[in-house]
Formats: sequence, C-alpha cells, structure tokens
Amino acid sequence: MASKAFTTVTAHTPYYNVASTVPEVQERTVKALVAAVRKAREAGAEIFNLHIGWRVWMDHRDIEQAAEVIKKLLEAAPDIVVTLETMYTRRMLGTFEDIRAIMEAVGSDRLRGS
Repeated sequence: MASKAFTTVTAHTPYYNVASTVPEVQERTVKALVAAVRKAREAGAEIFNLHIGWRVWMDHRDIEQAAEVIKKLLEAAPDIVVTLETMYTRRMLGTFEDIRAIMEAVGSDRLRGS
C-alpha cells in the first residue's frame, strides 16, 4: 500500500544505543531493533535508517559491537537496506570514519552510509 503513494519507504530506527557494556542492556537493544526492522519490513520499508548511538569504550570495541548488531538486523530482514546516519560529535558513533569501519566489518552491499 505504501509503495503506491511513495517511491521509496524509509523507516527510522528507535533511538537505542547499539553499544553497551551491560550484556542485559545489549540483549534488550538487539531484540528491540530486530523487532523494529521486522515491523519496518512488514510496513513495506525498503530502507531502515539507524542512529548508531553513543560510544561507550571510545575504541575499536564500539565499532565491533555496532557491526555485530547491524549484521543481526540484516539477517532479520534480508530484503531491507540499512543506512547509517552521520552524527555531529566524536562522542557518538557516526563519523565518516566510523561508518566506513562499520561497513567494512559488516561486509554487506545492503549497508550504506546516509
């Protein structure tokens, strides 16, 4: 139905931080984002736009954890493109360098910067 009114439907993720030092929080975040990408798919979305969130370690672990979450999103919705939104501060994940590193770690042509 949405495709009749729009050429491309884009869904925006809920604002969750994809990196966490607390395993229980990380598990709930992944579960919520996977549910959101599935709902976006059901609604006819072709693109799922993601704010990656705040850094928690300020090193490579933030990138690695973000990449693992994004792999799960791509797995949960095999026909959706995930885009990573750029951010305005180094304290948040989303610099051009971060996005490039995450895209390389994920290795999917369905992951793009926005």
